[in-house]
Amino acid sequence: MTGMPVSWSDLMHFDAEHYAAIASGGYVPFRQAFFPLMPKLWQVLGGSIPAICIVNGLTYIAALTWLAWRIRVGTTTLLLFLCIPNAFYFFIPYTESLFFAFAVLTIIGLLDRSAWKVAVGLFLCSVTRPTFTTLLPAILLAVHFTGPGLNRDWRTATLCIVSCLMGIFFVSMTQHADTGEWLGFYHAQSGWGNKLRLPTFPLRSWGGNDVVRLDAVAMLIGSAGAAPLFITGMRWPEDPSHPTRVVLLSFFSLFMVTMLVLVLRGGELFSLNRFIFATPFFLVMLNSVQGSVSITGWRWLWLFLVLEAYFLMFGSFVHIQTFLWFSAVVGFLMIVVAATMVRPMVQWAKPLAILIAFIVQIGFTVKFLLGGWVA
Repeated sequence: MTGMPVSWSDLMHFDAEHYAAIASGGYVPFRQAFFPLMPKLWQVLGGSIPAICIVNGLTYIAALTWLAWRIRVGTTTLLLFLCIPNAFYFFIPYTESLFFAFAVLTIIGLLDRSAWKVAVGLFLCSVTRPTFTTLLPAILLAVHFTGPGLNRDWRTATLCIVSCLMGIFFVSMTQHADTGEWLGFYHAQSGWGNKLRLPTFPLRSWGGNDVVRLDAVAMLIGSAGAAPLFITGMRWPEDPSHPTRVVLLSFFSLFMVTMLVLVLRGGELFSLNRFIFATPFFLVMLNSVQGSVSITGWRWLWLFLVLEAYFLMFGSFVHIQTFLWFSAVVGFLMIVVAATMVRPMVQWAKPLAILIAFIVQIGFTVKFLLGGWVA
């Protein structure tokens, strides 16, 4: 295909260029928005593009296998997750693979009630990406809502806070060595357009209408992460047969990332699809709803209308062609919902959902390889 990449250097788009620059020349102020673990690892690997891609890919595969085994992910759920549109980020010089692995370690720590796994996982997440503003409160809420009470669970909460503070200190110290500035990543975020402001409508993204639709679905999934907050009593009953705390962490984490993007970017959702789909939290969410959906009769029509109304926030009404593309997305989402139902009459939905997701994945992968913005 004309324009397809013919060398490893063709993978060096957008964030990868910044990580490569940090690995080879250290930090300059505007690059302090990018955290140091990825460039440090790349430095150790000698700046080799093939080496970092191979390490990232193997790290992702190992972490995914570990998590899928521990939470008993079903075949349909696993195939759907493997077909997320931006899965290619796990195999290129981006932080998705490392963050995925460290977040999995945190999740396994919660499953095992292992303090050291949680602490190490949170620390490594905090030096990989600026996730302490979302992951830390998410895990504190999950621990509180499923624990014996805040007074008796204060040790876990304190450990989580200390781990993230240590991560922030490491990041700041590393960047200070190059720039002479402490907490420079906060100033750099402002320079990249991330500052508190109300979102304006219609909501939008970078990279064209296809990416707007992708980020719109990501926002829908992330917003669904608020569901546990509306459960009676704001507490889920403890169930030894189900990783309740892990499910809550995943829901809360996706919700908080979504809200943070909304309040910091004025209605621009760029990169949200990466922060939602390319995480173990999305896999946990998918796995938790598998086989739990029951929609019959007129409820399908209501679901269709609600989804169509939701996409109005993204300007689906501006042109008939735009509306039809968003309607196609609604159709796909309804197929995915059908695929989560354990009923013989909807078994056709499972292979169809996986096939469509795989085709979309190929399309976005090719777009990225040709230099287009996907996230």
